Amino acid sequence: MIQDLVFVVDKEPDFAEAYNMLALARLQGGGVHSAIEAIKVAIQLSPRSEQYLLNLAQIDLAGKRWDDATSLLERLKDSSNLQIAQAARKNLDDLPTLKKYGVLPQQNASQNPQMDPTAAVSSVPEHDADDASSAQSDPAPAEPVPDRRKVQFVRGRLIKVDCNQNAGAILTVRTNSRTLKLRTDNYKSLLLVGADEFSCGWTDRAVVANYKAGGKADGDLVSVEVQ
Repeated sequence: MIQDLVFVVDKEPDFAEAYNMLALARLQGGGVHSAIEAIKVAIQLSPRSEQYLLNLAQIDLAGKRWDDATSLLERLKDSSNLQIAQAARKNLDDLPTLKKYGVLPQQNASQNPQMDPTAAVSSVPEHDADDASSAQSDPAPAEPVPDRRKVQFVRGRLIKVDCNQNAGAILTVRTNSRTLKLRTDNYKSLLLVGADEFSCGWTDRAVVANYKAGGKADGDLVSVEVQ
């Protein structure tokens, strides 16, 4: 996926969303510094995108750049976009736990915007002497098991979208050789290309989907490009 995105930005250097997706892919692979480089280009190309600013803040959290992350989150917590504001406040609330233990408390996937800022945090920060005793009495939350499934790619026709009341959705995508049912727990936070908002009414649309095979359907969606 990273190789494909590098090819895209080489051919389309003004494609902000490609840089944003490249940043997410690099963060998932543990490349915090290269992820920062990519997301900053996306912000330069689309400076009004608060989602890109939120992604930068979360990459900063993954890289333990606490001051930079806090500054951005304080700015975004008052956003007129309720989803952005809620995500920023949640990150600020979780920041003390993240700084102390290196991981966030277990949370429902629907509460997580586009990325997990702990995904690239490789070690727990050192505690000072005062924190050591409290850490023993209050054990750290169990670290989430990383999803190591390979990201796969499919190009096909979106036949229909089945949404539920909890913002989950299953996309039925037909290719020349098969029909796939691709699932997302929260379509409101699904990474989209070619569309501003997800629609449960989409039908007969050409799409390109990145997904991880398995789960409760044929695969779990990572991103969708609507053409």
